[in-house]
Amino acid sequence: MHTIQMEYHGAFLQKSPTKELIAKVFQPPSLAPLREDSPAARVAAESMWTLMNTAADYDQPLRVSLTMLYRKIWGDTTPICLAHTVQ
Repeated sequence: MHTIQMEYHGAFLQKSPTKELIAKVFQPPSLAPLREDSPAARVAAESMWTLMNTAADYDQPLRVSLTMLYRKIWGDTTPICLAHTVQ
């Protein structure tokens, strides 16, 4: 039985010519539309805020992940789409 000698496990995947092709398929989405003042951005911000504060109140890892995502999209400030509703 023949074996392939590799420096470490997964070396074939690291040197695979299709690695770049697969990486191109999974590009991160643009978050710019959520930063605009639009009805869709408002619904997304309100839904995520509600989910963080109600549905995820007993699931700490989910709450932390949602908070990180919220801050990645809108930062620590009030989203522009909600700024006119804040008093």
